[in-house]
Amino acid sequence: MADYGVNETAAKNAATKAQTLIAERERAAQGPPPGKPQNWDGVSNAKRQRTIKDAQRDAQRAGNEAAERLMQFRRRVVDACRVLESWQPGDLELIRAVDEFADVTYGDIGSCLDDLITLELWLDRTRRTFTLYTDEDKVRTRILKLREQAAHPSTEPAEAAAYTARAGKLERDLESRLGGGR
Repeated sequence: MADYGVNETAAKNAATKAQTLIAERERAAQGPPPGKPQNWDGVSNAKRQRTIKDAQRDAQRAGNEAAERLMQFRRRVVDACRVLESWQPGDLELIRAVDEFADVTYGDIGSCLDDLITLELWLDRTRRTFTLYTDEDKVRTRILKLREQAAHPSTEPAEAAAYTARAGKLERDLESRLGGGR
């Protein structure tokens, strides 16, 4: 390895780290622990797609263009969720562990962070808009589900904090709406 300018210890460390990350990915691929739903509300992306397809077909038959456009939007959101959920935080570390000279720069990572911030801002704005048009009881049901998921024993602490934060955002959106803060 020295002939190629690679330190043998560094190569062994990278190999060990890569094997650990691969093992973690394999465990994750086995699915969530028993009793814990795949998505926060227990509905898989595949089931969402089937429901959306049926609703879109019904909207087409009824000639309801607005409902059809909403179903197209929902389908794209579910597709985006699949793409986003396919990324694992360890992927970047795995690339760097296997090849410390990987073609991934800190500038690339920073640009991705910028994109994620933009996405989060869009999500916040869009969530507030959808909250305006969702029945109060249904919003409260979602808040309750998020809090229940946060309290589930198999929920990781970081996930629990995220569920709690989302519930808080929905609650603030709802309070703003009910208080006339449209």
